[in-house]
Amino acid sequence: MKVITGSPLLKLVAAVFVVLAFWLMIKYMTWEEDTMALPDTFVRPIIPAVPEDDEGIERTGHPVQVEVFYEALCPDSMNYIVDQLAPAVAKLPVDALNVILVPYGKAKTYQRGSKVTFSCQHGPEECWANKLHACGIRQAANQTVSVQFVTCLMRHYRRLRLRAQQKP
Repeated sequence: MKVITGSPLLKLVAAVFVVLAFWLMIKYMTWEEDTMALPDTFVRPIIPAVPEDDEGIERTGHPVQVEVFYEALCPDSMNYIVDQLAPAVAKLPVDALNVILVPYGKAKTYQRGSKVTFSCQHGPEECWANKLHACGIRQAANQTVSVQFVTCLMRHYRRLRLRAQQKP
């Protein structure tokens, strides 16, 4: 290995160049890892893809099936349903989508004998809220009503819970 000879200024410039090269290499490798690992909750907005009017919507005669697995108290789920799904369902023709809402998300199911229990990512209150959503979805007359019901609960859940806890 040949050692750089010459003036101290030349050695300093060479050292800065080597440090800069290592820094850029490390930064590039870190950037590459960050952009490759998208979080599992990453969603792209669907609203910009929906035209303002019916022009540009090609009807095939078959609705697009959209299954949404979500958690009743998850902030990401709330944002997706309130800000993206509900406006898209409201804007599109009724027969354009077949929306299936599944309030289960990252819950886990356990069975011991004949007893079935659930464990939810955001705790027991979320399991209760998931059951409430499932009940409302099952009782809804159609998908528009079920999407409106779930959207309403997600938009107002915290306020509803606080009112229910208040003493008369």
